[in-house]
Parts: sequence; structure tokens; C-alpha cells
Amino acid sequence: MPLVIEPVFDSLILVALFCLVWGGMLLIRPRGATLSRGKRHALLACRAGTGLLLVFLLLRPHWVQKVIERQAATVIFLIDQSRSMSVADEVSGQSRFARLREVLQAYQAELAELSDSLQVKFYGFDDSLYPLDWNRTGLQLPQDCLGRQTAFGVALEELTRLEAGQRVLAVVLLTDGKQTALPPKNVPPQIPAEQLARWGTACFAVPFGQPRGLGQFMDLGFADVHIPDRGFVKNQLEISGSFRAEGLAGKKVLLRLLAEDSAGTLSPVDEQSFSIAGSTEQRAFRCRYSLPAPGEIKVVVELVPQPGELTTENNRRSGFIRVLKGGVNVLFLEGFPPRPEQALIRRALGSFEQVNLDVVILDPRRPETFPADLNERLRPGRYEVFILGNVPASALKTQLLQALADAVHQGAGLVMLGGTWSFGPGGYADTPIADVLPVRMSHLEIQRIDEPVRTDVHLPGPIRCRLTKLGREQPWLALAEGESGSESGLQNDTLWEKLPPLPGMNRFMALKRTAQVLIETPDAQPVLVYHPVGDGRAVALAIDCTWYWALAGFREPVNRFWRQMTLWLARKDLVTDGLIAVELSQRRFEPGQRVVYRVRENRKGLEGDEELVATLFSAGGVQTPLPPPGGPPNREGSFSAPEQPGEYTLRIDLQGKTGQVASAEARFSVLVRDLELEDPAADLGTLEQLAKTTGGRVIPPDQFGELLKSLRQTSQTLETTIEVRQSLWDRWPILMLLVACLCVEWYFRRRWGMV
Repeated sequence: MPLVIEPVFDSLILVALFCLVWGGMLLIRPRGATLSRGKRHALLACRAGTGLLLVFLLLRPHWVQKVIERQAATVIFLIDQSRSMSVADEVSGQSRFARLREVLQAYQAELAELSDSLQVKFYGFDDSLYPLDWNRTGLQLPQDCLGRQTAFGVALEELTRLEAGQRVLAVVLLTDGKQTALPPKNVPPQIPAEQLARWGTACFAVPFGQPRGLGQFMDLGFADVHIPDRGFVKNQLEISGSFRAEGLAGKKVLLRLLAEDSAGTLSPVDEQSFSIAGSTEQRAFRCRYSLPAPGEIKVVVELVPQPGELTTENNRRSGFIRVLKGGVNVLFLEGFPPRPEQALIRRALGSFEQVNLDVVILDPRRPETFPADLNERLRPGRYEVFILGNVPASALKTQLLQALADAVHQGAGLVMLGGTWSFGPGGYADTPIADVLPVRMSHLEIQRIDEPVRTDVHLPGPIRCRLTKLGREQPWLALAEGESGSESGLQNDTLWEKLPPLPGMNRFMALKRTAQVLIETPDAQPVLVYHPVGDGRAVALAIDCTWYWALAGFREPVNRFWRQMTLWLARKDLVTDGLIAVELSQRRFEPGQRVVYRVRENRKGLEGDEELVATLFSAGGVQTPLPPPGGPPNREGSFSAPEQPGEYTLRIDLQGKTGQVASAEARFSVLVRDLELEDPAADLGTLEQLAKTTGGRVIPPDQFGELLKSLRQTSQTLETTIEVRQSLWDRWPILMLLVACLCVEWYFRRRWGMV
């Protein structure tokens, strides 16, 4: 044990100066007293002893001994107990968890030996972290894996909190590597892995399960499915999405669309077959279904299970669709080549859920390209609205034009667009269409194909549009959003004035007696003219370039113009389901998720003092009263989705003074989304990244014993050298000696008369 000194202020010079000063004081002889030689030596001895003790204290000597100690460390095993571990894709059809259990049992003796030199801890995790009971005789594991989510990030983050300040040698992950957590538990595992790396803790991953792309298991599952929440009678409902096929190369996959009938039975309404070529493929699909009757129906998209498929829980998606009465079938006949206006109308109406638009391009020079069923399409009852574009009358047979005129008389709507071969210039003066249009035409207006555009039947631009007095009274001509009223009307007039001028339009020579001009130019040239025809409505629109307005930044008002005019022509401009209707924010909810709904009211049919009552019905008929929705104008309400999965019905009753006035219902599903089995493939990439970040590695299950052996060998090197310091100066005998020297010297001086 070496002797070490630590001078005060780490300065030997200070100690030396003290010795010089004290030595000089020893040479000073006392005055005024005659002392014998022996007395002087006694005083000198006391003073010298005091000085030596002070020097000893100033030097602060220590005995230092170096001791080697073994450092305590911990190895932590994290065991995945989520549902994906129940997938049976291991050797001999074992589940991943069964294989994990087998590995731990096989190396129980090695785990016990490891616990002799290291502290061993076991934790289970799914969407959270919890300790497991382990001792030298075995590990207590549950029989089934029930975790609905795998949250690596949360588990590792919680581990760093629990083991903060401890020496963690290694973390061993036994898992399939798939993180499936939803917010707020979707913490990226790389973040806590970096914290472990700063601790010097290595992560070792023992993977279970087969990764995607190797074709080692068979599985079908939907990647995404879009099911509209509403549709309209006679419209084609479109359900689209994509699915994933794994390990099914050379096989055929059958996809079916099932819809609920009036008896509540699910029956197939569409099916598609796909031939799978590769070991892993993602295929898009698109199903169509003609909605039969108003009401609410359930639809299911199903991938027919394959023999030997890994799991079938990801083969179905369902949803609810509200079928409304206001569906409109529209036929758009356009000449060749098609104009930019038809592209705008196609976008405006094609993306409008209340409209089912069919577009037919007719080339007068090639009548053989006309649809074979054109006669059938023009018969009354097939379409509610017809849009006639730049098609000369000579391209259509007289019986076709007569069928179109008959359809208008029987309730259909017709709008003829302006164009080089529309109205009189198109030769319609002597056709059955002349009887239904609100403008008068002459055969003298015909525009020949080989001659320049006639200025007497076509007006050059700039053409500005404004509403007439009658036009301002038409709600369907309101381009500005908002309810009716003077303020809204002023906004609408201002918006029409802001529309940019157009390059030209057709000139109407004369109007019929029943015609109503709704839009005109500043010099009173009619732009949009309407008159009733039997049970139908007919409109003459002199322009064909509203796409100019869309390009100038007025796309939404233009879309609104075409949509509202289409509904008005079909006499469905006010689509209502009765006095009230209820709309849900979505149709699929997680347990406990907030369900938001809105109640729409037809105020014209109400007195104003009615109250809304909300009730929730389960599939078993259990009723649960709900808080009523808020007051006008939003009429919104919300509640927490039930914890029990299943189908539920939200009913809103309108209660008046005399009892129930009306009611509306909406169905929804409470589903525990099985994230674990939607995509059951193992994810080795995440495990490799975690291991690389922390300095660990991925260990196959059959090499688990080698990992335990390596950890046991590493524990033998966990030694540290500790300095044991034994102080010699701050002890009570030293203090007693110092006090004794001072007291003895004072006693001698007192006795000999020196003080």
C-alpha cells in the first residue's frame, strides 16, 4: 500500500513556507525570564511537536490500496406476446410462439448458468411492457398470444426508464420484428435504441416467422379498400382498392363483392378472378354494383380463402352505404373531335356522387363507330338528363332524335350546348328536337363544314354573362356557397360579374313564347334559355367554353353550376330523405373511439319547436340513450363507440308536441382492427437495424445457445479496479496529540511565570 500525500491547496511550497516560519519561531528565546537549560529544552520540544503535527496535517497523508471487483450487470430478455406470434409459419407448422417456447425450454440450463454470473430479467411486451416470472426452474409464459399491437418503441422506451442507472449488458429480443402500433404508441424503435447504444447496451434479436418476399407462406390480404358511405338509386357504386398475394404464384384468386338485400342477407353481386404470376404481388381491383332501392345496405369485399393460407382474418372488408333517391343518370353526346368543354363537364359531373355520367363521342364521318345500343340508350326512362354537344343533326337518325324528344316529354331533362354545329347551324330546325328546345331555328342557319364560321349565327367575343331577374330567382344558378337571402344573392351577383369574358357564343334568332331567359349578355343577348316540355325541362345554352372560367380560378363555382343544373333538369335539385337525415363521420370505429354525427333537417316541413332524441341500438336490441345533438345550424352530436365489437344502429327521433314526427337511422361497425394479422409477415429489416444501431447482431433461434455462452463469457470480463483510500491525518489521536502539545507548553509557561 503506497503512501500518498495531498497537501493543502495541492501546494508543497505552502508547506515548506510554514516549516521555515515555524523553524524561525523555535529560535526566538523568551524575554524577561531566566530559564534553566532543561526548561528551555522542554518548551522547545513542545513547540517542535506542535509544528510537526501541523506539518503532518498540512500534508494530509493517505494509504491507497487498489482492489479489483466484479461489476454487477443485467441481461434482459424481451418476449413478443402479440397476436402475430400465433401465426403458424415455423417448421412443421408450428406457431412462432410455440417455437419461441421450445427454444427457451431447450436452453433452460444455459439460462440458469448465465444467472450465476449476471442478473437475468424477462419482460413480455405487446402494446406495453410488463415483467415475467422467471427462476432457475423455468419461465411462466401465457398459453395464447393476445396482444392487439406490437409496440417495439414503447417497450424499449419503458425499458430505458425502468433500468436507468443500472448496468445493462445486453437486451435480447425474441420476436417476429413487426411493429404494428397505432398512435400514440407508434414510437419508432430507433429512438430508444440510440439511448441503449449510449449506455453501451447491445441489442441481440432472435427472429421468428417468415419474412415477406421469400414465398415461403401463402397469404391473401387487403392493402386498402375504398367503400363510399353513400350512393344513389340506379347509380353504379364503385368500390376500389388493392390486395396483396403472397406465395400464390401460378394460382387464381377470386374476389367477390357481396351486398345486403331487403331481407338482410348478403349475396354476391360482382366477382373478379386474378391470375397471380409472382411469389409476391399487389393487385388493384375495381367492383361495380347498381344500387337497387333507397335505404341503407351493408357491402362486403371478400377474397375467397386459399387452401393452406396463413391466416384468413385479413380476407374481408365491410362497410355501410346509404342509398339515396337523388341519383341521376346522365348521357352526354359529344361530337368529334371532343372539345375542352366536355372534359370539364366530365370532371365536374364524374366526380359528383349524385350523378352517374356516360359519355359517347360521335364521329359523323364514321357512323360505324356509334354504339350499337344507342337506340336503347335514348329510350325514355334510361337516363334522366341528356347533354347534347357539338353534334350535327345529320349524324343522328330521325328515329334517334324522336326518341330523345319523347324522353324529354316524358320527364327527362335536355341541355344543348353551343357549338359550330349546334342549334340552327347544326341543322336541328327541321328535326323533332326543334319541338323541345326553347329557341326558334331556321334551316337557313345551317353551317356548312367547308365554309368559315358564320358571324350572323355566331357572336364573337368578348362575351360577358349576367343573371336576369328570373335567373336571380333560380337557386340552381347560385354559384356562391351559402343559404338563400339578400346577402347571399349579392355575393352571387358579384361572383357572376367577376367571371372572365368568353371568346364567343351562338346567336339565337328568336325565342318561343314559353321561353325564359335566365342568363344574358350586358346587351341583352340570351345565353341560357329554359322552357318546360311536357313533364321535362329543356335548356338552350349558347356557350361551350365555361372551361375558361375554370382556368381563371373559378373551378369550384363552375363545377357547382354544372352539378346544380343537372339536378335541376332531373327535377332532383332538392335531394332529401324526409324531414331529417343523420350522417356519420365514418362507418368503422375502434372501441372507445369518438363517433361524430350530424343531423340534417328539412326546415320547410317543421314547425320549429321539435326536439331531437338520440338512441343507440346494438345488434341484440339493447338500447342506450345518448346525449342529444347540438342546436342549429350544425346539429352535431358525438359519443364514445361501445367497447364490444359488432354492428350498431344510431337512431335520431324527431319529437313534436303530439309525439314522434320523423326518425332517421345510420348503421356503423365497431371493429377491433387486427393489425397483427393484416400483414403477418415477419420483419427482419427492423431487427437488423436495431442490432446494428446498438452494436449487437441477429441470432437465428437454433444459435440461441451460442448467444447465451457468449454473454456468459462477456460477464467474466466485467471487472473494475477500485482505489481504497485510508486517511492518516484526520483521526482523533492526531488531534489529541496536537491539543496535548499546546496544553503542556501552556502549563509550563504558566508554572514558570512566563504568562
